[in-house]
Amino acid sequence: MKVELTGEIGQVKTEQRKYSEEMEKLKSEKERLKKENVEIKKERLDKKREKITYIVLNGINIETEDNAGIEESMEVFIKQRLGLSVQVKEAHKLGEKVCLISLESELDKIEVMENKYQLKNKNDTRAVYFNNDLTKQEREMQI
Repeated sequence: MKVELTGEIGQVKTEQRKYSEEMEKLKSEKERLKKENVEIKKERLDKKREKITYIVLNGINIETEDNAGIEESMEVFIKQRLGLSVQVKEAHKLGEKVCLISLESELDKIEVMENKYQLKNKNDTRAVYFNNDLTKQEREMQI
């Protein structure tokens, strides 16, 4: 009987070691996933924060394909039409009359968006619009 109990105790200890090893593996996996999740959240926040400075310009003919040329022409357009001196960080042509503009700061974007009404007062820019850069999901929610 004593031998049987000793054997069972040994078996229980072996099983307990296996479970303990599994628990350690699961804990390390949990920590890895937690870190990965934090990184994903950080990336999303960075993208969202970066997107804060983006605006979309619709209705203006863009002659050049060169991004540097587009950036310069957008700075000139905003200065001439809105009377604002803003820094364009980058600009990309999205279509024939559509341009995505990234401004240097959120304050620059706010100034442009607050003064965009001035385009409607000028005959040659009535069909030109500044809009916030929205995701497809955000655009659908507005409809």
